[in-house]
Amino acid sequence: MNDSHVPEGSFGDFLADAERLAHKIIQETNKAPKDAWEAWTAFAAAVRWTEPWLVGLLSFHGVCLGTALLARKRAGVQCVLFLVICALVFMAERINTLCSQHWQTFATQNYFDRHGVFASILFAGPLLFVATVILVSFRTCACVALQIVRVGKSSKKISSLLCVAHRTDKHAATVIHSTDTSKTPRTAPAEERDCGNRGTAQ
Repeated sequence: MNDSHVPEGSFGDFLADAERLAHKIIQETNKAPKDAWEAWTAFAAAVRWTEPWLVGLLSFHGVCLGTALLARKRAGVQCVLFLVICALVFMAERINTLCSQHWQTFATQNYFDRHGVFASILFAGPLLFVATVILVSFRTCACVALQIVRVGKSSKKISSLLCVAHRTDKHAATVIHSTDTSKTPRTAPAEERDCGNRGTAQ
């Protein structure tokens, strides 16, 4: 009987541990973000946006976006910028690993986890947005050039048709004129008529 009895102290400790665990779960559940906006707000609150390297990174993204918009009619500049962005996005994982190893030299806390969430949001994400803007600009320029080519071909066709019609009308007018000339009797000139009259009078 006594061997199967559970000590009161052990049972009380178990209840206390269960209560603490329940409170911990409730607190963590209440603090968890309920939607994407709360998650983004929590992320923004955890980042110190006044750090010089973050200001420089955001300024770099702004310069890339401004260059893509201002040079939208210069294909060479946009091609170079697009290739640079693709190279940076390709090396994002290596950059994240390098920054996680040397974050003490430029940041106040380690933002660079092994999953690369921070690097994806603040480094690769804006660069992909700028690359999308460049692709949209390329597509717009291609559509405009295609329309210009189509209009040019149409104008050439219209010009050729007008030339053919003009030549046909001219040829038809020439044929009609020659036909009328052959049907009309030839009238002697005034000098020949005068000479004929003088000979008759003599």
